[in-house]
Amino acid sequence: MIKIIITKNIFYFICIILILFTLNHNVLNAYPAGWSDDILLTPADSEARVYPDLDVDANNNIWVVWDTANWPNGVAEILFTKRDSMGNCLIPESTVSNNVTYSMDPDIAIDNNIIQIVWLDETPEGFGIWHTRLAENGSSIVPPHIAVSGSNDLAPFRMVIDKFRQINIIWNELVSSHYQMNYSKLDSMGNPIISKMRVSLPNINAFWGGIGVDSFGNVHLAYRSDSGTSDRLTYTKLDRLSNFLINNKFIGYGVSPTIIADHSQNIHIVYYGINPNSQIRYGKINQNGDVVIGPKNISLNATNDAPHMAMDSLQFLHVVWGDCGSLDSCGIFYTKLDTLGNYVISPEKIVYRPYCYYPWHARIAVDLSNKLNIAWSDQRLYPEESSHIFYKRGENDQSIEEKGIKQPITSNLSCSSNPFTSYTRIPGYEKEDFNLSDVTGRYIGSYKGAKIGENLPAGVYFIISQDKSLKPLRIVKIK
Repeated sequence: MIKIIITKNIFYFICIILILFTLNHNVLNAYPAGWSDDILLTPADSEARVYPDLDVDANNNIWVVWDTANWPNGVAEILFTKRDSMGNCLIPESTVSNNVTYSMDPDIAIDNNIIQIVWLDETPEGFGIWHTRLAENGSSIVPPHIAVSGSNDLAPFRMVIDKFRQINIIWNELVSSHYQMNYSKLDSMGNPIISKMRVSLPNINAFWGGIGVDSFGNVHLAYRSDSGTSDRLTYTKLDRLSNFLINNKFIGYGVSPTIIADHSQNIHIVYYGINPNSQIRYGKINQNGDVVIGPKNISLNATNDAPHMAMDSLQFLHVVWGDCGSLDSCGIFYTKLDTLGNYVISPEKIVYRPYCYYPWHARIAVDLSNKLNIAWSDQRLYPEESSHIFYKRGENDQSIEEKGIKQPITSNLSCSSNPFTSYTRIPGYEKEDFNLSDVTGRYIGSYKGAKIGENLPAGVYFIISQDKSLKPLRIVKIK
């Protein structure tokens, strides 16, 4: 009888230890707060799917594109899905390219509810950049067609839509034993405005470009350009008529940049640094092409995949990238920066083992509610055999935290105009001094109540009374 009791006690003790271990293991491996679980966007079959890209429409629906990567047979298609803001399926995996050829590396950009998709294709009808435009129900408004012809040796490229709803594309092709970087511009129906224009220096290899546009209609290009020293990151700026304003200016070392202009028309760039190591780097460039901040290393390790970046309406930068220095440490990292390149959220791993296998090619988009949307490729269902496309949503609630201004409140402030373009004033407090902070709580300066916000770039700020007796007032300066 005593032996039975001891056995039961030991059994109960082991069960408790196992439960505690399981709970501790789950807690330790749980994704950071504010991030959803991983959502599979593709059927759970053995087919390969790679190179995802995504964007968000005016209804906060998420559109994701990818290719099927059937490389051994020289055949691949461009596919897409449409999801609501919670990742629920609105349109299941569907084919865009509709040709039994080698279609690869799609990019998607959405202006309001105009869905534009371009990709590289090698078909009997022609090698080059193909285009289609979709309706909200996923049907084709502009059927798949070759928009720009190129050689039979094309490389991955990027595209962006400007304020005139024109499609701006950077891409490279093999020309006379070297790769040159090209720029193309299409109208909203996919017809060429500029079929092909070389932007890299002649007879010098140029690879892995990125492209952005500003509110003036200027186009900003960056790419690797080998000129005696490998991996030189080169910057070129075109005006809205595609005239060169800045021609092949060296700004650092790296490849695969993402480029975004803020409301003050400063250019933010993140890229994959090669020399001397493989860290993710950030830089800020003014309209003269001068590097005013950076390059800064923003990643934790030196074994990273190419980064991608999006900007929210509060002018925060959101950056994602992969890191697979070893298979056991594989994951996708995320960080949030202000427009000075400072961390708002330090780099954190948001996809990692045991939930993933080999996640890579992460892409991020911000919706109209400033929520974050991320897609990537992973082999967790069939390791080493195929890839699937996954999706994750981030809440991005940290941006509204008001640091250092939680004080006793006696009354409220109000201003004469909000939003404002030049400056605003606080009626009844014109002669008093007020402090101004940005949305991260960083002190900006002191202003009289008669003229607040003058000479500041567009953005979101807080007016704070110096004695902390009044509730801080959120103001928005616009151009």
